[in-house]
Amino acid sequence: KQSGFAGGLKSRLSLGVRPAPAAVYLSEQVPAPAARHRARKETSATMSEEYRKALRRGERDLRRDASAGIYPYLPALDSVLAPGDTVGEVRLGTMEIPLDMVAGTRTEGRQRSFSRTFMPVLAPTTEFAAKWSNLYTIQTTEGFRDPVKVYEYMHRFYVQEGNKRTSVMRYLGAYSIEAEVTRLLPRQWDAPERRLYGEFLEFWRAVPTYDIEFSREGSYRRLAALFGRDLGSPWPDEAVRELTSTYQYFRSLYQRAGGSHLDATCGDALLAYLSYFPDERLLDTPPSIVVERLGRLWSELALAGPREDVVLVSEPEAEPTS
Repeated sequence: KQSGFAGGLKSRLSLGVRPAPAAVYLSEQVPAPAARHRARKETSATMSEEYRKALRRGERDLRRDASAGIYPYLPALDSVLAPGDTVGEVRLGTMEIPLDMVAGTRTEGRQRSFSRTFMPVLAPTTEFAAKWSNLYTIQTTEGFRDPVKVYEYMHRFYVQEGNKRTSVMRYLGAYSIEAEVTRLLPRQWDAPERRLYGEFLEFWRAVPTYDIEFSREGSYRRLAALFGRDLGSPWPDEAVRELTSTYQYFRSLYQRAGGSHLDATCGDALLAYLSYFPDERLLDTPPSIVVERLGRLWSELALAGPREDVVLVSEPEAEPTS
């Protein structure tokens, strides 16, 4: 394979063009020092501006949480867990995890560098800001190559390595991030949230995905039954794809319809929807129909307690005319 210079020279000779001095060809391929300097300045200015935008979001989040009496920085898992709270860990490997389930950092070292929403809060003149900006450029030009490292505890993730990469992905509005996951197992299982987590682990062994979360006990088994399956053994790949595709389709419409304002999880809403329309394949239902039906579910999802069933709101019947 010929180099760019040699190939270009051969092309010109084949056309009967007298070759110009080598410096001419080199000048076509190598930017002048002034051009390189200008390009670096433009890239640096873009990086700096993106960091400042992320910083403004972080500062806004700090003020909002502080005024609400909420700790405004990232929670650190090590400061939450007491000795003996866990009984072991399980390495799960590398997978995509939902960014909205990344709750904090593993250690206290980086906790005050970010708001609770993982937006940066350190000054733009710091080394931290320069590194964050460089990672932003990498992600937007070629993408991150290495997964972050996280610990999962009770269906939430805490970052061990890759806090700034997680922050960049949050800023860019990504749904998920590639992560190397280690699960921490709780010692006690008698509290309601621990029992619900135990049901999630049963679901995980059948359908290895973190995306679907419920607030009511028994929901994972009900979901499996609606798909004609149980949680006693791993599902075939085709069945896993059907479930995850159904969830992602529903999630996009749930958010479009304003579901984020509810206390119920997207999984709760999906289960309620499928319970009322079990004979329809959700992926074949037009978006407009799904959104209209969700509007009829909103009031009941908002009023139902965390362990109450949801009742579909029917259209009122017309008054008889005299």
